[in-house]
Amino acid sequence: MQNQFILNIRVRKNWDSPKKTLVLNKELFILFFLGFINFLCELIIRKFIPIQINDVFIQLSHILIFFLYPAYLIFGSVKKSLLFGLSLFLIIIPIYFLIEKNILPFYFAIFFILTWPVYYLFFRNCKSLIKNILIGKSNWKINSALGLVAGLLFCLHLFLVICLSQNFLPDHLDLPKILINFFLEVNFSLLGMEFLFRYLLFLRLIERNNFSFLLAGAASTLLFILPFLTNPNFNQSTAVIIGLIYYGIMQGFSSCWIAYKTKSLLPSIIFSLILTVFLSLIF
Repeated sequence: MQNQFILNIRVRKNWDSPKKTLVLNKELFILFFLGFINFLCELIIRKFIPIQINDVFIQLSHILIFFLYPAYLIFGSVKKSLLFGLSLFLIIIPIYFLIEKNILPFYFAIFFILTWPVYYLFFRNCKSLIKNILIGKSNWKINSALGLVAGLLFCLHLFLVICLSQNFLPDHLDLPKILINFFLEVNFSLLGMEFLFRYLLFLRLIERNNFSFLLAGAASTLLFILPFLTNPNFNQSTAVIIGLIYYGIMQGFSSCWIAYKTKSLLPSIIFSLILTVFLSLIF
């Protein structure tokens, strides 16, 4: 019995290597603050801003939260970060406002693509850094395929659940809304959202703050799904709210897992884009 007990003792191999502890620093608290402010802004905007223009203010908050501080981390310059945010503002907000007010037809959303020259202009001296974050060092084609397959499987599962519920299928497709959301997400929103929630609030926490996958994933996912709970489109019934929380957690951890395995944001961006388009079809 004594020998058996001794054999079951696990001996630590590397006594010289100290156990990693969480690193709590100023940047960590700023990132958590940004995640919480994102939720708070959407809550206040949806509660106090007229519904006809609240989406415009939400996009403005996304510029401030998703792009300004992350840009500062890359540029190391407040002035350049503010100029970058102003450039995005001048492209996104006027076009989106005029489309929302039906002054411009929906197909003017294609002009959101003008954000890409802005990205190139400001980040052309940071190509290697941006490439490592967005694409990583592995095969970008495999990463893209992984994001595509994950997105399609996720949407297929969600579609089957919706069909079985027989409650939430739309009567018709709102093509203008789908196109507006697509061009807005692929040229603006998704890039900032994935950079904040999947890089700064996940991969960076693991790399620089010694967070475990589970802890970083939980923090990222919680801050990711909170703003969705403020959206009236997702508050139609208790079943929708429960489904939102469940699939929000699944999406958050799935995106984190994909980003963790590939060490890039490209597959999680594709995954989220497919899901965003799908949700535009049914809500």
